[in-house]
Amino acid sequence: ALTLAYGKKMGMLGLGLGVKYVSEKIDDESATAFTADLGIKADVMENLSIGLSAQNLFGEIGYTETFKLPHEDLRSNHMCPEYSFFTTAECT
Repeated sequence: ALTLAYGKKMGMLGLGLGVKYVSEKIDDESATAFTADLGIKADVMENLSIGLSAQNLFGEIGYTETFKLPHEDLRSNHMCPEYSFFTTAECT
């Protein structure tokens, strides 16, 4: 996959958008698709932030049949509370 991403911090809120080109090849068959990811992160307190993301918002990929890309939206994806004492914490 190839991703072009942009993020912007506005006060205590951070927003991010990534547009992806996905390519697969099995034997001599290949398939491609475009999709996007969206994320938001809020700094709640000095050392506490929370974020949500949505992955593969649209798009289908397939060889002889097309299939929707695996989709995770803001309701079902990772809710990522983050608290750091001395270093920056990261969610996965």
